[in-house]
Amino acid sequence: MKLLVVAFTVCALLLGSSVSAAESSNAQAELARIEAQLAKNPGDVDLQVNRGIVLGELRRYEDEIAQANKLIANKVSLRKAYLMQEHGYAGLEKFDRALQSLEMAFNYEKPSTAELLLNIDLLIENGKYKDGLKLASDLIGREPRNAEAYVCRADCYFHIFGPCQQAIKDLEVSLALNPSRESTNSLLTEMRRRLSLKNKVSP
Repeated sequence: MKLLVVAFTVCALLLGSSVSAAESSNAQAELARIEAQLAKNPGDVDLQVNRGIVLGELRRYEDEIAQANKLIANKVSLRKAYLMQEHGYAGLEKFDRALQSLEMAFNYEKPSTAELLLNIDLLIENGKYKDGLKLASDLIGREPRNAEAYVCRADCYFHIFGPCQQAIKDLEVSLALNPSRESTNSLLTEMRRRLSLKNKVSP
């Protein structure tokens, strides 16, 4: 999700956008451990799932997708594999494929709140702003204290209408619900600035 000049992705917030050197080293060690176990038990589905998750943590997205595809080929209803597939495609910025994979996962179990936020993010990345707006509004209707949902909806409003009062109002609500999130405050400041400029040039 990209709102104005300040980048802010719900996907990154949910999945973790950066991996430290220490975390990467730990993930490499975990991958080696999992692969050693898989050599002894190649058909262990849990180990295969864990391998895919660690590959994603290491940003080896193509390998993550390959692992997901292998799991799906053996069990088409394995929800975790579609989520793994989505993560890999999103990492490669193939957002249309990521959205398809996420929607497949939803066929096998109702989405969590985090997954709905991710869905909105992917709709925005695919230019489906009105669909994202509807989903964000539905989520806010069910969870009116979900600060991230208001940012998602503000982003949709911005993409549809440009700088506007609806987006500002949603960012204000989000900030009131979560005052410590500096990124939301930055977005609100920039949105107000853009709207002010827009109003100055309007006839």
